[in-house]
Amino acid sequence: MNILSLNSRGLGSGVKRSAIRKLTMANNVAVLCIQETKREFIDKSLCQYMWGDGNVNWEFVPSSNAAGGLLSIWNNESFDVDIRVVGKGFILLEGTWTKENKKVCIINVYAPCDLQGKREQWEELKHLKSSSHVGPWCILGDFNSIRYQHERMTSSQSVGSSTSITEFNSWISDMEVEEIRSVGRFFTWCRPNGSLMSKLDRFLLSDDWLSQWPDTTQFVLDKDFSNHCPILLRSRTNDWGPKPFKIMDWWQKDKSFQNMVVHNWSNYHPSGWGGFVLKQKLKFIKNHIRQWSLQNGGITATKIQNLKKDLNALEAGVNGSNISQAEMELKKSLQEQLWTAAIAYESMMRQKSRVKWIREGDTNSAYFHRLINHRRRVNAFQGYMYWGPCGGFCWVLFTFWKVALLCLVSVIFSTPGQCGFCGVPATTIWVFRQCRGFCGFQRGQCGFSGSVGGSVGSTDDNVGVEGAVSGRFQAGG
Repeated sequence: MNILSLNSRGLGSGVKRSAIRKLTMANNVAVLCIQETKREFIDKSLCQYMWGDGNVNWEFVPSSNAAGGLLSIWNNESFDVDIRVVGKGFILLEGTWTKENKKVCIINVYAPCDLQGKREQWEELKHLKSSSHVGPWCILGDFNSIRYQHERMTSSQSVGSSTSITEFNSWISDMEVEEIRSVGRFFTWCRPNGSLMSKLDRFLLSDDWLSQWPDTTQFVLDKDFSNHCPILLRSRTNDWGPKPFKIMDWWQKDKSFQNMVVHNWSNYHPSGWGGFVLKQKLKFIKNHIRQWSLQNGGITATKIQNLKKDLNALEAGVNGSNISQAEMELKKSLQEQLWTAAIAYESMMRQKSRVKWIREGDTNSAYFHRLINHRRRVNAFQGYMYWGPCGGFCWVLFTFWKVALLCLVSVIFSTPGQCGFCGVPATTIWVFRQCRGFCGFQRGQCGFSGSVGGSVGSTDDNVGVEGAVSGRFQAGG
């Protein structure tokens, strides 16, 4: 899914509305959240124009004295909204994300500038979070707050209020959300004269959201007609292809299963060439096997225990009396069913599980899996940046990561100073990765460790492979 957050600083200009439309359509946005609309009323025609499609739904908070205002736009085919909550400076949308059939909450926030106003908004959102039964939460927008001192840079070297920073971080902790790493610009807002820059816009996600979509990254895009940068949240699910079709070993020993397969295979005769006929027959038999497994393929420990109880109850009822022919046949049938079920259950467990899992069990906790997902997000290769022909840095998304690897190999095995794959000078090729602090991206020097390009033997924990690859790219092998 793609969610776009933008502080537009007003929607009165047709130039701004046109820019938002292009941005929405270019990034295949599923939910569009706009802050500071500066409009008291939002109509359908405006939403359709900015969305680029007539099938659109929206919710808005009117501005007050030509200041503030919020707008959230979505399509019910992607996001089926059930509950809408409009509060002071936020819009909460609760609904089902149709592709994954998952309940989510998306909150569009525009925080007040004064600390008391922020406190009131934080308390209201905490109350909604505590009363919600939905796990995945996404809080986004312009929070008008920084989390750390280095998230604000001024010409006068003044720093932000430590009280506001502490309370903002405390609220994030109470909400049980976290800010994921961002790719692109560090500061999201700046004054027109550049005398003050801050990181005010961000996405905050809950653990359930990150568990559902582990590969989630926020991209700080280039700003155009607003002094805020648009932020794009890209949450994707790895597509490993169709789910494999499995057959339990014990099914093949079951007479009813064998007869079902032979009967359906022999009586289905599709027309066409040989390969097509084989495909259709396998597809046909697959559906019948699935139906058979739902009716007969479920062997559980509870079923075995019930068979044992029935057998013991029958034997206890005939103690001290002659057993009838019907009781003998029932006892024989129960014994056969018990042995068949026990053997099938053992075979199924052996097929499903590995020997180590059977011996030691799965001791991995939910906390362990959250750590693994966090490391995957941090180490994910989102793309690379290079010095383009326009005289500026160009960002290439992760979908073209193979090009970066080909450039690296070509640099190593080509003439010094030039990439043999794309022809770009090797000293101007960049591999981009957002680090924890400020990165001094200087030519001929690693932007992560500060080491001279080509020195790939860095032992800095924050550098790792990325710093080594960056140095290799910049130094031309």
